[in-house]
Amino acid sequence: MEWAGYLALAFVSYSAQGLLFKYAAHHGCDKYLTTFYVMLVVFCLSAVISLILGVGAVTSTGVLAAAISGSTYALYNIFRVGALLEMPASIVYPLLRLYNAPLLFLLVAFTGETMTAYNAAGVLLALASVYLLSNGEEK
Repeated sequence: MEWAGYLALAFVSYSAQGLLFKYAAHHGCDKYLTTFYVMLVVFCLSAVISLILGVGAVTSTGVLAAAISGSTYALYNIFRVGALLEMPASIVYPLLRLYNAPLLFLLVAFTGETMTAYNAAGVLLALASVYLLSNGEEK
């Protein structure tokens, strides 16, 4: 599969995950239990896929980075469900998308990614879209 296929599947699955997170929050599922169930499913699916497809090269630095990434993802999910319990999804999700702006700068600083004028314009447009999507909500 090429990058566009992966991106399309990621978009669809992440949208479904966002809907189900709001559904769980709306129906009173505890934010810690919701995150636990999500991480358990991620672990199980990853283990099954690894067993089927095989495991690639493993380094201690890679394992450490993955463990820290998993920990921050778990915290993100706890905070996301907490926000969804308190605010409408139409505000929470656009604001959460702001992570892309600092992420791009971190990638440039730490991984050697490059930022073009188009990338910078995209960050500005993303910030503008978040502003437009999150305004006009009744408080």
